[in-house]
Parts: sequence; structure tokens; C-alpha cells
Amino acid sequence: MGMFSLYSFLRPEADPFFMQGGYTVWWFVVLYFLAGYVRLYGINISQRGAFSLYIIMCLLTFLSKKPMYYLFKAWGVSTSHFIGFYNYNSPTIVIASLALFILFLKLKIGASIIRNLILRIAPLSFGVYLIHENPFVRHELWEHGINMKAFYASNLFLLHFTLNVLVIYIICSIIEAFRLIIFRLLFSKKY
Repeated sequence: MGMFSLYSFLRPEADPFFMQGGYTVWWFVVLYFLAGYVRLYGINISQRGAFSLYIIMCLLTFLSKKPMYYLFKAWGVSTSHFIGFYNYNSPTIVIASLALFILFLKLKIGASIIRNLILRIAPLSFGVYLIHENPFVRHELWEHGINMKAFYASNLFLLHFTLNVLVIYIICSIIEAFRLIIFRLLFSKKY
């Protein structure tokens, strides 16, 4: 994990593993294996500890830009590509993601209605990601569909942003649900 996270983070100009800041499918493969390891073997940390670790890593990420820039420069590490710990493969983001994963892994939901809703929606989430991050869809969505630039300085920015996220999630969930139904119908027959 350190090889994919630390080396690719500290030497983004080299990028020997093609991580590109964690914005490639290879990084998702690394995260999938990490989550699988945690799921199989667990990590001995409480919910409170996972939440505290998540908050600390988020604060370190937020505060990383200027102090780390000067520290890396003093160490002789190239700062030409450095944007702080904001890339997906940065150590603080990886640890925060892991802490959040553990937090939700240990979460016990008592209400059966909420639990059933989550169990129905959760399998659609990866499809939502794949649909809205497809290069063709993303281009049409952000260049022609959603005009975030018009709302940057507006008091309505947060409302506009939230509504866009909800609409995108709902529409992509519906598309993914139909895809799952079609695939079940097509591949449920045994020949």
C-alpha cells in the first residue's frame, strides 16, 4: 500500500504505477484490495477511534498545502506537481478513507426500514460512479447540463450544488437499476 500511495504521492512526476494522483482505475483496484483485507482480517480500532482518525486526517489534509510545500522543498522533493494532500492517493486521504470505511463497517443500524433502504441503494452506488464519471457523460453533464460557474458567487450555490448531487445520484441509480434488471433477465436463463 505504501508503495502505491507514498511513492506515487511523493514522486508524481515519475508515477511508475500509473496512479495519476489516484484518478485511475488502478488506484481503485488498490483500494478494493485494501478494503477486502480490512473486511477479511479487520483492524482493531473502535468506532470512536475511527471517527477521531478521520477528523484528524481531514484536518491534516486541509492544513497540508503551505506547510508541506515548504517542508518538501527543504527536503529536496520536487514541488512542481505538489498540491497538498488533496490527491486521492495521498497518505492522509487513504487513512481518512480507511477510517471512514471502518466507521461504517462497525455501524449498527437498528431501524429495519433504513437498513433495507441502504441495502437496496448500496449496490447501485458503484454504477452511479461509473455512469457519471464516464468521459462522455461527464463532459455533457458539466459542460452542457449543469452550470455551476453561474452559482459560484451566489448565495444559492450550496442549494444548487446539493440539488445537482441528488438529481445526478437519483437518475444514475435509476439507470443502474434498469441495467441490473436487464442483466438479470438476460443471464438468468440456463442453456
